[in-house]
Amino acid sequence: MDTIKDKILLPFLVLFALNLKAQNIYQGGGGNGFGNVVITESAISLPLIYGGGQGIGSQSQVIDEGIASGMALIYGGGGSAGNELVVVNENTPLDLFSIYTGGAALGYSSSTLMLDEGFELPIELSYFRGIKVEQIVRLEWSTLTELNNDFFTVERSTDQRNWEALKEVKGAGNSYQSLNYHFDDEKPLNGIAYYRLKQTDFDGQYSYSSIVIITNNLENERELVAYPNPFTDQLTLLLDEKYHSKLRVFSIDGKEISYDVTSSLSDQMTLKLVHGPKGIYILKSMEKSVIMVRK
Repeated sequence: MDTIKDKILLPFLVLFALNLKAQNIYQGGGGNGFGNVVITESAISLPLIYGGGQGIGSQSQVIDEGIASGMALIYGGGGSAGNELVVVNENTPLDLFSIYTGGAALGYSSSTLMLDEGFELPIELSYFRGIKVEQIVRLEWSTLTELNNDFFTVERSTDQRNWEALKEVKGAGNSYQSLNYHFDDEKPLNGIAYYRLKQTDFDGQYSYSSIVIITNNLENERELVAYPNPFTDQLTLLLDEKYHSKLRVFSIDGKEISYDVTSSLSDQMTLKLVHGPKGIYILKSMEKSVIMVRK
């Protein structure tokens, strides 16, 4: 057994076994991976007991025996643990002035922000959403109130780490009524794209909205194909059905030419030109186009 200048050092639990009436007993927390601080002896009659918190991944701190009446204070210190349990289990009625259980530094916690009366947030956002319209991604958002709101910035990303600014949309400054905004991304990304709003105050302070996820399969859409070329008065188009109603035919000088649809399938349509001389024609549907020659 260790000694210092002929004085015998007894382990902590031995002191309890000998029923020593110490005035102060300090049980320090352990710096190990998994620690357990337990005081499990007979009735304790001490003015102060400190159960120190541990810097561990998982912790259980227990005072689990009969505690004599008349004690002044028991402290269960909080630990910087991933998961922590601080328990005081009494077998006999406690006659204590105070029991303190320290707070835990947990991985998951619930936090509440208490605001002074009269404090107002810059904006109250009702919603922020994205929808696909043809080949366009439309982003819509609405505010219930705005305070000191300078502008919004629509941002886009492919990985949620690197963001590009697409458009600045002017805010209302101060408003206490519902206001609606929108922005059309006319050149959306193929695959998965992430969108968010950055709201900036007049004083330069800013905050972000939640993230909207849009998936586009642009490469899978059929291009505009027409045959035969040259044609006489009738031709067949290979085109996704959602673009059928958008099809327009122009002559080389820019005049729009009328046509009749003779048949229409999910990805194909056949049309007949009603009027128009021989020459070059341009068939156009949204951003898709093809040049044809009428003979």
